[in-house]
Amino acid sequence: MAMEAVKKLQAHLIRSGFRSDPIAMSDVLCSYADSPSNLHKAIVVFNQIKRPTMFNWNWMIHCFSQRSDRTNEAICMYSRMRCRGVVVNLFVFKACARIPDIRRGQKIHVHSLKLGFHSYLFVSNALISMYAREMFDVMLNRDLVSFNSLICGHSQSNRFREVLSLFKAMQGEKVKTDAVTMLKVVFASSQLGYQNLIDSTVKYIEENVKVDVYLGNTLLDLYGRRECLEFARKVFDMQSSVRDRPSRSSHFTYGPTPIPQCILSSNRPSQTHLQLSQLDEQHLLTLLLKHTITRRQLIQIHSLLITTGLYQYGVHSTWMIIWNTLLRKYSLGILPEEALKLYKQLQDTPPSLPVSTDSFTYSFLLKACANLDQPIKGVQIHAHIIKVGFEFHVYVQTALVNMYSVCGCLSDATQVFNEMPERNSVTWNAMITGLTKWGEVDLARSLFDEMPNRTVISWTGMIDGYTRSKHPKEALALFRQMMVSDGIKPTEITILAILPAISYHGALDICQSIHTYGEKNGFNASDIRITNSLIDTYAKCGCIESAVRVFEDISSKRRNLVSWTSIISGLAMHGMAKEAVEQFDKLAKACLNPNRVTFLSVLNACSHGGLVEEGLRFFSKMVNVYQIIPDIKHYGCLIDMLGRAGRLAEAEKMVLEMPRETVNVVVWRTLLGACSFHGNVEMGERVMRKILETERRYSGDYVLLSNIFSGVGRFGDAERVRKLMDERNVFKVPGLSLI
Repeated sequence: MAMEAVKKLQAHLIRSGFRSDPIAMSDVLCSYADSPSNLHKAIVVFNQIKRPTMFNWNWMIHCFSQRSDRTNEAICMYSRMRCRGVVVNLFVFKACARIPDIRRGQKIHVHSLKLGFHSYLFVSNALISMYAREMFDVMLNRDLVSFNSLICGHSQSNRFREVLSLFKAMQGEKVKTDAVTMLKVVFASSQLGYQNLIDSTVKYIEENVKVDVYLGNTLLDLYGRRECLEFARKVFDMQSSVRDRPSRSSHFTYGPTPIPQCILSSNRPSQTHLQLSQLDEQHLLTLLLKHTITRRQLIQIHSLLITTGLYQYGVHSTWMIIWNTLLRKYSLGILPEEALKLYKQLQDTPPSLPVSTDSFTYSFLLKACANLDQPIKGVQIHAHIIKVGFEFHVYVQTALVNMYSVCGCLSDATQVFNEMPERNSVTWNAMITGLTKWGEVDLARSLFDEMPNRTVISWTGMIDGYTRSKHPKEALALFRQMMVSDGIKPTEITILAILPAISYHGALDICQSIHTYGEKNGFNASDIRITNSLIDTYAKCGCIESAVRVFEDISSKRRNLVSWTSIISGLAMHGMAKEAVEQFDKLAKACLNPNRVTFLSVLNACSHGGLVEEGLRFFSKMVNVYQIIPDIKHYGCLIDMLGRAGRLAEAEKMVLEMPRETVNVVVWRTLLGACSFHGNVEMGERVMRKILETERRYSGDYVLLSNIFSGVGRFGDAERVRKLMDERNVFKVPGLSLI
């Protein structure tokens, strides 16, 4: 628990009258006692408790005994505990036995004998550690064996700080260390979380200690957990003189560290290498097939397989599934380049121990190249596919079509597609989607019409292509054809693809039909994306009442940031500035952090609604509270808002103070439009000069300046601007209306 939370909890308990309650104050007491800098606060809390429980006493003694400078207080606490007649339990003796004072320790030992606690193993171990340290301290000559004996004892008793203290003493007395010493030191450092100490210890080991199997495997495990593959490989190379095949798998069974929790659930008894390998295969495969596996776990498994050399023995089907699953996870995740690295490592195996591959291997590698947008690496994989004989496999060829089309190599994609002896629906869909992505909608449509068996995915891909290329009529026509002619029911993805086309076309009746269809099929209740899109579509179709109704029908638990942003944007679009600001305030109360799009929507609402002060407040909050760097759109909204309100000087000052890399001609044009509206000739001329420094061919700028001059009666200057347009061959584009 964080200290701020502890302080709040303590204040709340005191206000509620629980200052002296031992149960209620336990969390506060433990949190303070665990923090060395707040131990004094723990003492205050403890002294305020009227009747401390055994747990309270034990925790305080334990925390005092952990501090070498507070051992006397631990003894005093133990004495107070006995004087009050509190029943002593086993854990009190374990904590008291940590105290290095042999005389007091003997008294504690006698007390444990009286109560019969000496027969419990962990109490006896703690007492042995106490007597061993006393014997060690009186020795005149101490060697490696002396230090290692005590270090091993402290390590087994989980007294890791004492291990590091003894290691430091060894260096002070210039006693040479060995692999056993460093094994315990590394383990202690890892348990205490001292990562820098582990790194410096590895350097010390490299220079002074011969690495054996156990020490090496412990370091491999630690670096594998930290995702430091380069360091893990370095440690693996340090073992070159001692490792063999069994030692590679010893990472699972030897060393002081437990088996990595991300791979195996519990320790197992010693087994033969063959039995161990079979079990480890199943554990690895089970973990990889989980949907919730994290990036960190993938790195750990990859590190484990490479550094322990297990990948050199995977020649049967289970190991092929492991490699393919790991490749798939990499290629579809945020680390697609790791898939290519893994494949290269697999290819480096000795010829006598080849790693088997299949069509899925190359499909996943091509997917990684597509996600990396690196067609050159894709071409290299393609060449290797031809070499190993998978060039005519339908899955591999489909992956090639997808990779080339995603990367923009449409001619290569078309060539592979045309050379395929067999095509499935996935192949057709990959080619159509690739063509639409790069704007070749007509070619995609001709291919779509040739497709023998069109599925809902095919229709959805083509509809999405029309929508993205700003062809809403064609998208709507294809959507009708899909439902009426072919009788194919749209899925959630189809609805998400067609809604932007409905928005662009302003087809409110179709939007209502889609809304009804989604309700009947349960899409609206199961997929928040559809509900959010409906809010946006209703608003753009001019029916803000329906948008608000859809938003209010969403439960508070289901609403996400997109839901709030959509309704705020819709209200702003309809000039309902106050309502948009109210929704923004409710968003903050819902404990959601707005993003740059949310702020852009509310700034747009303030601009069109004349809420200047509110807009400035939101802009300040965005920059100072949420640490969002404004872009040109945010500045444009702010300048437009100030310009509409006639605060032209503030607007000009803001433009001049904008970062140089952000300023463009659009913000100057926005300011020029405000000058035209308010008839500010002097500023209009200044702004026009700034615009002409960047662009001279836009007719709207000249027209605005000419109108400014005409508005104040300077018709000669207005005529001069019109002539300047003719001299520079700037033509005014005639306007048009969709109505």
